[in-house]
Amino acid sequence: MGLDRTTRPPRSSSATRSSPVGGPVDRQASRSGWARIRIACVENLRDAVYGAGLTVAQMSHAPITGSLAFAVEDGVTDSSGLIEGRVALRGALSERMVTVGTGLTFAPGTRQWLNEVVTGEVGVFLAGDEHDAFYTPSTLYATATLEIERLEQLAAREDLVLDARTLGGSGIATGRIAESALAWLRKRFERVHGDIEESSTTPRMLDETVQTYVRKLSVPFWEGGTPHLQVKPLAGLRYVAGDAHVPPGGPHRLHPTVA
Repeated sequence: MGLDRTTRPPRSSSATRSSPVGGPVDRQASRSGWARIRIACVENLRDAVYGAGLTVAQMSHAPITGSLAFAVEDGVTDSSGLIEGRVALRGALSERMVTVGTGLTFAPGTRQWLNEVVTGEVGVFLAGDEHDAFYTPSTLYATATLEIERLEQLAAREDLVLDARTLGGSGIATGRIAESALAWLRKRFERVHGDIEESSTTPRMLDETVQTYVRKLSVPFWEGGTPHLQVKPLAGLRYVAGDAHVPPGGPHRLHPTVA
């Protein structure tokens, strides 16, 4: 049972809450700005990222449980999931937008493109590129899907550069989100998936989530006599889509060059 493509996740300011997937909406979470859907069957995970329509494979006999949550704020669609069970998900997260996200809790054995990923790493999935992952029990993740132009605007707001060229392609960024930022996000998304209403969900929580990704993936940009910093294609990314092996020479890292 997938997502009804005629609906959209609720905007944070909307008073109307409805379920975009087949599971029942949690009213407590809805009041905080999220539509939260309890995972009633493995097919609900086709829309682990809103509207993706992923291919799902259950990798254990135990039932898959947990919840999904969706919200929209200022041109950004936020998706989050708490998955209890072993499951493989495959497919494009969006056909026309970029999706960035992180594992707020990833147990050992979690993989992306056959390579292990850990808590706090940031994934970049460009429009139409395939997400191919294996998730372990108690996985907690958060993603943001938006137009590349909107991503550029959010970076520019903090005097950073982030566009299709600097991203280079789909992959996992080298390094992890700062522990303080990761802890802040984890606490709030745990509340979204729990029974406690998250009063600071929007707009601050959604804004801070996206800005955390932007800061991790961007490079500084200065004007007025100071050289611009740019990055080479695929800089800062490892485990690139379509390549299930670590690139030769180890992970790619940011290599600033004078413009």
